[in-house]
Amino acid sequence: MKANTKFVLKEFLRFIIYGIITILLLLLVFGVTHLDFVQNGNIPENAITEILQEILIFISAGIFAYLAYKENTKGLWLVAGFLSCMFIRELDILFDMIFHGAWKYIAIPLAVFFIILALQSGIQPVIDDMACFMKKKSYPFLVISLLLLLFVSRIFGSIHLVELVSPKNCQYAMKNFMEEGLELFGYLLLFIISCFYYYEYRIKK
Repeated sequence: MKANTKFVLKEFLRFIIYGIITILLLLLVFGVTHLDFVQNGNIPENAITEILQEILIFISAGIFAYLAYKENTKGLWLVAGFLSCMFIRELDILFDMIFHGAWKYIAIPLAVFFIILALQSGIQPVIDDMACFMKKKSYPFLVISLLLLLFVSRIFGSIHLVELVSPKNCQYAMKNFMEEGLELFGYLLLFIISCFYYYEYRIKK
């Protein structure tokens, strides 16, 4: 079999696998969010959807912190720190019990802590480690997951956008589902990509 034929078949198979994974993730998202709507009529802060999001981001941050420690890759402390701050942001409902916006006063010192960890040996090792991190095959998928979480879920969960396409009596439910559903999909993708990074750093050597 010619090299180009093998390459095309391999990429076609990869596309099929990615498609199956996407469908399975969407089914999981629909299942979890549907369960929350059945139980609560929406997706509150203490819903299964939210709890699963928090578990996924916590594990993902832990994976990169573990890799930074075991592989002595200073740059990965920045990745772990960024994801840890995202985790703190997801727990804002708990910190709001202290006062509104209290999560920021936890996230900022945490970010400083991880930056100090990363820069212990100077900035050049961090740059070298980040270059290696960005050259991994998993990196484009990590970027996609973060774009989903930081931008797409916020845009599709905007009440102004929902008002354009949804009847008034359904607007909050639509906003709630679009934002939290997309966030859950993004966190599931982020978790899977974090596991792939673990494979690339620790197993595929």
